[in-house]
Amino acid sequence: MPVSLDRYGAVWRAVAALTGREVRAVECAADPSVRGAFAIRAHFAEGPALHFLITAGRLDGVTERDLEEVEFTAWPPASRF
Repeated sequence: MPVSLDRYGAVWRAVAALTGREVRAVECAADPSVRGAFAIRAHFAEGPALHFLITAGRLDGVTERDLEEVEFTAWPPASRF
């Protein structure tokens, strides 16, 4: 379920900075097999959702440099490991 800016504000701002698009909501799923890895699905005002991977170990303080754009075939994604 998409969440508000209050819960994942740093992720929200990082996705907006990286994409230059208006973010409407983000979803985050921790990878149970890889400590500190998170899958992100960002929903925008216009256009399709995008997926990102964060391996920074935390969600607070995330910047656009911490985001890796990826494509998941399911949500939430299954661990790669």
